[in-house]
Amino acid sequence: MGGIVKPLVGSLTKSGAIPFGPDWLGPLASKAGEGVVFVPQPKIAGQTILFQDIAGSIPVVSGGDPVGLFLDLSLGLALGEDIFPSLGAPSIQDSGGSLGAYNANTGAISNTAVGTSATHPRFSWVVPGPKPHMLVTLRFTGEYGSVYSVGTTSNGVGLVYRSNLGADFSSELTFVIPPSATNYSFQVFCDGTSTFSTTPEISVRELRGNHAWQGTTAYKPLYQTDGQRHWLSFDGVDDSLATEANFLNQYGMSLSAGFRFNTLSGSAYRTLAGFQQSTSYSIIAVRSGLGRPQYQTRYAGSNVVAAGAASFSAGDLILSSGRQDSSSVLNTTLINGVIADEAISAQTEAEVTTSVPFVMGGTYGHDHHIFGCVGVQEYLSDLDASRVSGYINSLMGV
Repeated sequence: MGGIVKPLVGSLTKSGAIPFGPDWLGPLASKAGEGVVFVPQPKIAGQTILFQDIAGSIPVVSGGDPVGLFLDLSLGLALGEDIFPSLGAPSIQDSGGSLGAYNANTGAISNTAVGTSATHPRFSWVVPGPKPHMLVTLRFTGEYGSVYSVGTTSNGVGLVYRSNLGADFSSELTFVIPPSATNYSFQVFCDGTSTFSTTPEISVRELRGNHAWQGTTAYKPLYQTDGQRHWLSFDGVDDSLATEANFLNQYGMSLSAGFRFNTLSGSAYRTLAGFQQSTSYSIIAVRSGLGRPQYQTRYAGSNVVAAGAASFSAGDLILSSGRQDSSSVLNTTLINGVIADEAISAQTEAEVTTSVPFVMGGTYGHDHHIFGCVGVQEYLSDLDASRVSGYINSLMGV
């Protein structure tokens, strides 16, 4: 594998946050504790947002690139406290004639005996679960050219960087470890064909936000652009992105999302983006029925459906803004920037007390594009809902 993408978010500090969109958007999306802001652009304010792999080592740069990691901007990509000092000394696994050693005073790792090209000492630091997305930064001083590879055991990421020639190894590496409910380790493998000593400066910090990811290549949506607008294209079969966002229905939920549909078929509900546990728990869904497409919003709890009869065609730009509290469900649909329908339904006290995950695409999805979405764990005011809708419309160019 080639070198790790150094920029990623390594330039951020634990209290830093990147600027994006209008000034009011970040505080609005995060003020209730849970929120998502997904803007499908490769870079925003100099920071890479889309990656082809879940480890964040291969950036999305061109139309047609698959998306394995999509960073949520609701918290501005701020970093948490460094937990590496609490991880203690690494475990060392030797192989063949190599012999690894760790200096607890200096933090240096070394190989003290020459082995063969097939042998290498492995240094592993255990990260206790559960953990959200974590950003790992390693800087090597000394004989860093002897480092052979770096990786993690979390969620099948495996080796993030591998070099058969120690001399071409970078002295600074940054990668993302996806969420894990259990303990995992990140590892540094070293060349066992020579003796050496190198001192890694390591930090492991939470990459704050409800980031979206997909580790299976066949299930990854594709990034596309026309030079001005940017979107993710889902195949309507199995493309999907999971997130860490979990919203509680009884606290209210709001979501604005912009779409374009390439094809419309069937009469079943198809989740495009939203809070989903099954077809009954969707905040943004679409179905075609009665000879015409009909846009619908469906919620958990009492399964209230706030549905309008606004018809649209494949290729139209659709914006749906759904809002729910314990008494009502309101859905507003815009077609090509014009309000086409608004429907409100009464709702009894919410019944769902378990968290509802936020997803994009999936087995219920249509062949569609997503231009952006903003979700908040509360029923937004008319003013805030209007501002969010306007922002999503701007991403769609309407």
